[in-house]
Amino acid sequence: MAVNLCGRDLESPDLVEQVARILKLTGFPAGQLELELTEGVAINESSGAQATLEALRSLGVHLAIDDFGTGYSALSRLRDLPFDRLKVDKAFVDDIDLGGASSMLVDTILEMAHVLGLEVVAEGVETDTQAHYLRERGCDFAQGFLFNRPMGEAEMAMLLNRQRLEVLALSA
Repeated sequence: MAVNLCGRDLESPDLVEQVARILKLTGFPAGQLELELTEGVAINESSGAQATLEALRSLGVHLAIDDFGTGYSALSRLRDLPFDRLKVDKAFVDDIDLGGASSMLVDTILEMAHVLGLEVVAEGVETDTQAHYLRERGCDFAQGFLFNRPMGEAEMAMLLNRQRLEVLALSA
């Protein structure tokens, strides 16, 4: 499950404790939680925020840079932050089946992320052609309407409850 955070969330002094408390209360596996920050927030935050990110990661949650390619990146900063994944913005994915600059940018982002040891998620995948292109180039994950539509709160709660029951049944 991916949850978006904003800069204000990251500045909250009790963010790590809140996440730990929610994980414990719900029994949700930390390794299945991904906290996402937009590129601008991730790159421009303070060293205090870096300590928060490292503490969150130590809980076992995954950290992702969302909408990569649409903001300002200091690549040296990107290299030093404790992120697990980089999410390529839909704006680049939309045009990859046309070839040209978007395709080359996606290829470059994939290569750069993998060199940095990051998994890559392509956002906004809507066609089989896009999915095939990304798969052929080693993109680790994809999300978009091709796979599923966004879910409302009630639908998501039912899905999580169903999965929780399945996990409990397997561990019994």
